[in-house]
Amino acid sequence: NATINANANVLGLGVYPAIVTFTNTVSGKTINRNVILYVNDFAAALDSPALTFETSGVPWFSQTTTTHDGVDAAQSGVMGDSQTSSLQTTLTGPGKLTFWWKVSSETNWDFLRFYINGVEQSGSLVRISGEVNWVQKTVAIPTGSQTVKWSYTKDGSVNTGSDAAWVDQVVFTPTSASEIAVE
Repeated sequence: NATINANANVLGLGVYPAIVTFTNTVSGKTINRNVILYVNDFAAALDSPALTFETSGVPWFSQTTTTHDGVDAAQSGVMGDSQTSSLQTTLTGPGKLTFWWKVSSETNWDFLRFYINGVEQSGSLVRISGEVNWVQKTVAIPTGSQTVKWSYTKDGSVNTGSDAAWVDQVVFTPTSASEIAVE
């Protein structure tokens, strides 16, 4: 059996330290382990109630401290050297995806990147690094099922800034194929 210490004080979105107590019901022996609880509602944090988000690598989490809209946003996980933290969703195109993103990292070494179906996108601001405040990005989403991903990666050394990335206000607007071709 395992129980989470009620003193975790989970008050809303965010990251919370907690203690998990494991008890052997036969011997009565118990052990405690410190854990981190991630309380997430990515659809709410990213202002996209119709989308479902997944995280991989070091988990992203919802938080209310660093936001574009003044309410909440998603933040990359707390990472060590040579780690990656990714957040993704699947869209059915064609359409336009608009989002705000920000990074605080080691310039030209640690990056927040944007991908469609595993391919890093080209053009301006599809890869940001250093101290970049909130920037809005609009991306054309091709016809069919498309997996979009934001991925923050750290190199093998040096911690600079907050060593984190944020995404906020993700809006997908379906369009007709002729509207996408005009852009």
